[in-house]
Amino acid sequence: MDIKVNGEVVSLNEGNMLSDLAVQLNLPKNGIAVAVNQEMVPRESWNGFSLKENDEIIIITAVCGG
Repeated sequence: MDIKVNGEVVSLNEGNMLSDLAVQLNLPKNGIAVAVNQEMVPRESWNGFSLKENDEIIIITAVCGG
């Protein structure tokens, strides 16, 4: 199945969870926020959050500075 991550198409196996995507993309453990179809998903929910065909994921990375 195909989903979009920050506007780019990513292929996943059917039934993948958001936590599987985080591993596939090698996302850091801290300093990021993830929204699926414009709804924030808390990290503690990633293991049970099933992704579906055409989902749109936005990953935001926190940056220090001023």
